Amino acid sequence: MIPHDALINALRSLKFKFKRQADRVEIYKQSGSTLRVEVRRHDWHDETAVRQILRHAKMPQAEIDGFIAGARRTRH
Repeated sequence: MIPHDALINALRSLKFKFKRQADRVEIYKQSGSTLRVEVRRHDWHDETAVRQILRHAKMPQAEIDGFIAGARRTRH
């Protein structure tokens, strides 16, 4: 499980900024482009969802693997 804050920090490192909040998701937009990603409003995200979000945000696969390895925590 990946904490929500860690996922948001990874998106911010890719120059994504908060755009708006919808019913169950937060929408982030990359500065200087039209690329947007949706992040569910949860405290914890499973690894497959995080991989999908970061892949959509154009993060290289090696960086995704490193991010997940470093941010992985057990849910209490």
